[in-house]
Amino acid sequence: MKTIKEFNSKKNYVSLVKIDQKFMILKRFKKRMKFKKELMVYQELSNYENLTPKLYSFDLENMELYLEYIKGDTLLSILESAEKDENLSDAVNIMIDLIKWLNKFHGCKISNIKNPVVYDLNFNNFIIYKNKIFGLDFEDVREGKSFNDYIRLLSMYLMYNPMKSDFKKRVLDHLLVYLSTKFNISKSQILSLISLEEANIIDRRAKYNKI
Repeated sequence: MKTIKEFNSKKNYVSLVKIDQKFMILKRFKKRMKFKKELMVYQELSNYENLTPKLYSFDLENMELYLEYIKGDTLLSILESAEKDENLSDAVNIMIDLIKWLNKFHGCKISNIKNPVVYDLNFNNFIIYKNKIFGLDFEDVREGKSFNDYIRLLSMYLMYNPMKSDFKKRVLDHLLVYLSTKFNISKSQILSLISLEEANIIDRRAKYNKI
């Protein structure tokens, strides 16, 4: 096995490796419970197309997953480019595609997790390749209300630099119309929930910055 590149990760060791002329992602976990959960989720989601990279193999003793390497761009980098170019329609469409990805995920059956939510919606954990979104990080998947994932999604978007920019607010205006129609909830209610979630994001970031 040859290590090609190491990725920044505060929670685990993640690298691009080459094994027998094949590129793949090696993810080595620090906590066994997190490893077991993510392994289980990947195994369960293998029944659904185009949601995640393929799970090639795993090592129980060393808490390692060997995953398909998808040569795409992170959702965050694409959204940053859209904002830099003032491309409102691209940003709105990408966010709606992510909402649709979440909707598919929420409909998946995962053992021992009723009504699964992603919870950790870091935009670096989504890769876009050939107009398809692939989720990468599932160690924090848990039971919850699917609508809260959409609130976390919108809140996370607003909290990326530049935080709450005029461009992001314009994107949000379009998404509020989309979600309020889809879920029959007022835009003001959604905005109130977003404000509450922003405080949670700040608390989580403070926690991880101490690691």
